Amino acid sequence: MYIRWFCLVLLLPSVFTVGSMTGDGGTGDQQEKKTPGWTVVFSSNEDGVGFEIYSMAADGSDVRRLTDSRGHNMWPSLSPDGKRIAFSSDRDGNAGICLMEIDGTNVTRLTNNDLRAREPTWSPDGKQIVFESWQEAESQIRVINADGGGERIISAFPGDKHSPCWSPDGRLIAFHMEDGGQSGIYVMNPDGSEPKLLATAESGLSPRLHPPVSH
Repeated sequence: MYIRWFCLVLLLPSVFTVGSMTGDGGTGDQQEKKTPGWTVVFSSNEDGVGFEIYSMAADGSDVRRLTDSRGHNMWPSLSPDGKRIAFSSDRDGNAGICLMEIDGTNVTRLTNNDLRAREPTWSPDGKQIVFESWQEAESQIRVINADGGGERIISAFPGDKHSPCWSPDGRLIAFHMEDGGQSGIYVMNPDGSEPKLLATAESGLSPRLHPPVSH
């Protein structure tokens, strides 16, 4: 069972999130080593029916199944304070953005059922969630408040946009876009202004922004 999960993480990195839990509920420093208190959240179709969301400790112990519903529950994203998980689920029809506690309780749906939504990621302050949406065959990037209010499109420009992600300082959102045969990685301001192409690519990518690495 562990091998099947491991392969899923390698093939679908967008469904794999690591967060560090500190004693005061905040997010600790990100490190490239196993740190006591880290929590990993991921999705797996281990039961062969649909994808469900799990959590485990960073050393692979304490594996827990957090969802148990029909359909697929995917793209989990741990909140900055480590207390909630945003994810995409089609349990009520179209795939939508949902929230639950870190233990899988209190599941609530944030987006309307007429909107297909996936790949949520949290803003660094934990107040907003950015996600990819589809409505009437058009893909857009939207932002919604963590309490379910203030949903809005921020990518009001041509092209199919995917896999949005906030920068650690909250000043930029990175995303993948295909437009007129050109595919690439872009960044824009959180309000959707000043989209900028950073690199071209022939296939879909899931960009992630990280702070500078000191040597």
